[in-house]
Amino acid sequence: MTINLTGRWLLLLGTLAALLWIVGCPEEEDDDDASDDDTSDDDTSDDDTGDDDTGDDDTGDDDTGDDDLDPSEAIGKTYLLDLGGGGFQYTPDVGGALGILLPDDQGVAFSATAIDDGAGTIDLLIGSVIVEDPKLDPSKWIWVQSSANTTTTDGNWYNPGFDGGPTDIAMDFQGAPIWLSQLTFGGEYAADFSQIGNTELEGLVDLAGFDEMLNFNPGTICGMLSATQIFCETCPKGSPHAGGDYCLYLVATGGTCPLVEGVELVPVK
Repeated sequence: MTINLTGRWLLLLGTLAALLWIVGCPEEEDDDDASDDDTSDDDTSDDDTGDDDTGDDDTGDDDTGDDDLDPSEAIGKTYLLDLGGGGFQYTPDVGGALGILLPDDQGVAFSATAIDDGAGTIDLLIGSVIVEDPKLDPSKWIWVQSSANTTTTDGNWYNPGFDGGPTDIAMDFQGAPIWLSQLTFGGEYAADFSQIGNTELEGLVDLAGFDEMLNFNPGTICGMLSATQIFCETCPKGSPHAGGDYCLYLVATGGTCPLVEGVELVPVK
């Protein structure tokens, strides 16, 4: 049988892209201290000698609390990891096809279940959401939690930012078991909680699960990737294919996680 390599490659990119819906986000550094306020316009002009540092910022609103959010308002809010349209940058560079290949009507989502502002901790649920009727106009879409496994993890809270993990996640993607390992993720809540920005994730994905879904022998996808100088590594303990060279290290940065209205994740096993 002749294999259409172009079609197989596009399908591979699609499955890798779908995997990258798995949530995530370590916190990016604050732009204020290193650029705008301290070393750029504000501290050398506006802030130190003008309004902000003698008024609003250092002794008033910003530095004493207005930049901080009320963490209770984040509890129960669900956010979609919008890797297709969120402006993410990827390592390895498979991101170019994501906007075309990723479905708009499904994806992985996450939600904070507890935040301790004083202790600097956060508890998170990670699951997936789907659109009830994707044939409707997107403006009328109703999102619901899917029946896929929903796992928990904890992390650090840096009001208004956070990072979570590392954690292992087992997902069922189109009937194939997909395993993600050693994931860390995080971001920064917007002031109105409408989105989470500056999002990042990194971790390992066991690509042998995708081989199974495509009826390939284990290692086929990794072999295809090696032809482009992208190499898999040994899967860690706990992976369904531990010890095999089927795991790919991925990083996604700089994206946005929009709020999913009307969905509150609950644990699913």
